[in-house]
Amino acid sequence: MSESTNLLVGEDDEVPQKRPKTHQSVQCSVQVKIESLPECLLLLIFARLEQVTDKCSVARTCRSWNRIAKDAVLWKDYALQETKSDFTTVRTFIASGLGSCLIDLDLQTFSSQSDFLYNKKVWPSFSNLERLRISSIDLRLLDFELLPSSLKSLTIYTDDHVTESIPARVKCSQPVLPNLEYLEIEDSQDVFANDAIEELHGLHFLLSSEHLHTVILKLMHYFFSLESLSKISKQLKNARHICLHSNAICDQRFKAFVSQLENVQILNLQFSEIEADMETLIVPSISNLKTLQEIYLSMFWELRPDHVKTMVKSLPELRRINVYRCRWIKEVHLNEIEKMREGLKCEFPRYMRLSLF
Repeated sequence: MSESTNLLVGEDDEVPQKRPKTHQSVQCSVQVKIESLPECLLLLIFARLEQVTDKCSVARTCRSWNRIAKDAVLWKDYALQETKSDFTTVRTFIASGLGSCLIDLDLQTFSSQSDFLYNKKVWPSFSNLERLRISSIDLRLLDFELLPSSLKSLTIYTDDHVTESIPARVKCSQPVLPNLEYLEIEDSQDVFANDAIEELHGLHFLLSSEHLHTVILKLMHYFFSLESLSKISKQLKNARHICLHSNAICDQRFKAFVSQLENVQILNLQFSEIEADMETLIVPSISNLKTLQEIYLSMFWELRPDHVKTMVKSLPELRRINVYRCRWIKEVHLNEIEKMREGLKCEFPRYMRLSLF
């Protein structure tokens, strides 16, 4: 024994020996079956299932598990993105009785010829859906009266391969989607009948929600009558962000649309052809929108610098102007445009951003 050890242990003392390691298995006489676990533990287990198909399988096991699988905790931050053309995941949700759990549904790509989305039995399954995005759909075949009334956001991108000439209309004959807050429709399909551009009938029924604050309508192939624009404008009087891209527009139709936008803050307008006087109608109509903060004008060919200054002087809340495809922009030098920007900033102390393309 070394000297350092002797300092701690006397000559007559015994050095304690290390206990040998033993590997004994502990047996539990109590057996716990998964069906006997309390619901709170089952909920924690279900929450750890990463694949949504596994959660659907759990929901189909028995009634009690189906009830637990519908708990809002499991689906609070879940957004279903369906990329399969046969709607495999969506069909699984419906078969599992979990359609009512979905809040956010994104149907990205599918054939517009599929009858799945046009089926009356599909949409009642999604009774609590709040956000819906659909791509490559034939706008003329979708019945909006079938969509769940719980929807707050609806985005539709139509199929640009549809060429069949059938009447263009939104399928609804009464106000729908009373809780809608955000609506975006971008229609790239060519809809011609006897070389005449059809009107998108029934659109104003989609705009009947009192909560609607953002409306984006990119419908360059459609022609709106004076009566339709008046109806649409009335429905949008409480909207704050409005975007309208449409076909040719004339004096009375432009005035009918713009004059009733009482609370608009962001306005985006583009028309394939404008048959309206810029000096006496378009600029005065826009200048009456006192709540306007941002404005985007595209293809307003006759717009001139003095028109821009008139709008800036008349609109106390205006902070940003974007002008695209304007004749005088092409004719002047870039230095003159920069001088105009600086002149507006000096003349109006509030922040002003002018973008010209």
